[in-house]
Amino acid sequence: MDALNRTHTQDYPSRESFLEALHAAASYMLEDQATGGIYGVTAPAGFKAPQIAEIPPEQFSAVITDESIDQYMMVVIDTGNPMGDAWKRVFYPTANASCLVVESDSASLMVAQESPAAMAQAS
Repeated sequence: MDALNRTHTQDYPSRESFLEALHAAASYMLEDQATGGIYGVTAPAGFKAPQIAEIPPEQFSAVITDESIDQYMMVVIDTGNPMGDAWKRVFYPTANASCLVVESDSASLMVAQESPAAMAQAS
């Protein structure tokens, strides 16, 4: 993955695999030195602006369930650590899809170690 191509999209074959990936990504926020936050974005009816609510990482599993996920048009996990790793993962519940945006070279290496196939697709 080069400096100009730091995104990867993922479609999930089932709601179960989508939720597993979502909860796995959110688990990074429970690490000791994690930075950032988790945000749920809802779209109110009509022509109102989307509402953004922060979801505390320690409450994520209770808040985001199979029954509640459809209220969100997207869930954004904005994370990193003090060593400079930074990435965002945006999950789209209605599409069972996500987009990973890697913001640092060290995070690119970490993601590549976890998912070589995903990084091969992104490069």
